Order: sequence, then C-alpha cells, then structure tokens
Amino acid sequence: MIQGLAALPAAAVAAAAGAVAERVHRAGVEPAIAAAAVTAAEDFCGRVLIARDAVQVVEAGGGWQALVHGPVRGIAGTHPVDIDAGGTGWVRVGARTTVRYQAGLAEDWAALPPGIVQGIALFGAVLATDGADAPLPTGVTALWRPWRRVRIGRA
Repeated sequence: MIQGLAALPAAAVAAAAGAVAERVHRAGVEPAIAAAAVTAAEDFCGRVLIARDAVQVVEAGGGWQALVHGPVRGIAGTHPVDIDAGGTGWVRVGARTTVRYQAGLAEDWAALPPGIVQGIALFGAVLATDGADAPLPTGVTALWRPWRRVRIGRA
C-alpha cells in the first residue's frame, strides 16, 4: 500500500511557532521546532490534527478497506465510501485504485482543541531549550491523552 500525507500548512507552522515563542519569551522560534512539536502531537494522538490532503493506493478487494490517516473529513472518487463515527474512512474498490481524501481533526490552528495547542506550545518550548532529543514530558502527554487514538490489530 502506498500512502502519503501533504505537509503541514505553513500558516499552522507559523501559528505553532508563535505559541512556542510566547512560551519561551523570545521571538524567532525556528519553524522546524514548531513543526516537530506538531508532528509529535500527531504521532502521540494517532491522528492528523490540522486538515490536509492525503493519498493512498488501495489494492483490489471485495470488502471495505480502512484509510490510514484520520479523522477523515471527505473522500473523493466514484467508488463506494463511508466515514464512521470515529472518523475512519472506508472504501470498497474492485481494482487497484488511488484514493484521494482529506484528513484532520481541525480545519486550522485556531480550531484545534486548547489542550492540544497548549501541549504543542509546551513541547515546542522544551525542544527550543533542551534540543531535539528532549523526551516528551508527562504533562504534555496528559494534555494530549483525551485525543489519543490507539489501534489494536488491523482495521
């Protein structure tokens, strides 16, 4: 299966960098630090946080197949599709097909839940002061835990 997710929107990275800069009381926080904090949040939560386009090649099969990234906001194409209550996107294809869809918990930075934003700002501050190898603080994971999705087995 081939899959891909578009890069974080520049506006979201800039907003995250601003939140980190406020936390460390200095201007000019590197966008890479903010992007790393957002990526850490997405990895921990198991979700795409800020909406962006995704693509996935789905192999032929008779049954429903889950899309990798979520929560799914919309699926393009003429094949049968479904999005369940948990935000998992499902497709049913008769031949190998490239599926294009959009995934993300929030439309943009401003629409993210406050706990996620605060955790990103806090972890970005840790990365800015302690370096890229800094561990994820338990206080940050506590802020992100309500949005964490853990998959057991295959969907």
